[in-house]
Amino acid sequence: MADKFYAEKCSEEVMVEAMFEGELPPQKWSTGLCHCCDNGDCGTCWMSYLCPSIKFGQNSSAIYGRDCCGPFCLASALFAIPKIGPFIMPLYTSRARSTLRNKYNIDTQCCSTEVCNKQIDDYCHHLFCMPCSLAQEDREMKLRGHWEMNPVIYSAPVQQDMVIGYAPVMITSEV
Repeated sequence: MADKFYAEKCSEEVMVEAMFEGELPPQKWSTGLCHCCDNGDCGTCWMSYLCPSIKFGQNSSAIYGRDCCGPFCLASALFAIPKIGPFIMPLYTSRARSTLRNKYNIDTQCCSTEVCNKQIDDYCHHLFCMPCSLAQEDREMKLRGHWEMNPVIYSAPVQQDMVIGYAPVMITSEV
C-alpha cells in the first residue's frame, strides 16, 4: 500500500516538473553583459578576463554538476591551437551558455530574434566578448542559486545493481 502511494506521489512530481520544464515565459538575463562590478563581484570579472579557461571550468561545474578539470583542460587545449584556437574555443564554451539560456528560457540579445539563431548568438558572445559572457553566466547562476553541488542540469545517479558474491579465499599449501 505504501509503495503504491509513493509511486503515485513520485509520478505526480515528475508530471509537475515536466509541465513546467521549458514552458517558462521568455526572460532576460538578470544582469547586463558588461555589468561585471554592479553586484560587487569584481573578482569574477577579473577571473573571466585573466583566466577564462578556469572560469569556464567553474561555470561548467555549476551547470552540469561535474568536475571542472575536464572542461578547463579541453578549453585550454583548444585555445592553445595556433591561429584557429580563439575561433574554436567559443564553439565549445558557448554550449554552456546555450544550456543555461534554454533552461530558463532567456531571450537572445540579438537585434532581431526572427533573424538570429540562438546558438549563433551564444557563439558570437563567446567569440567577441568571452570574459564578459563568462562573468554574466556566473552572475546568473549565483542569482538563481546554482553552484557545483546544486547544478542547473541535474542528472539522477545511475542505478547500481547489488551483486552478491563470495569472498576470495586464499589457498595456502602447508608442508
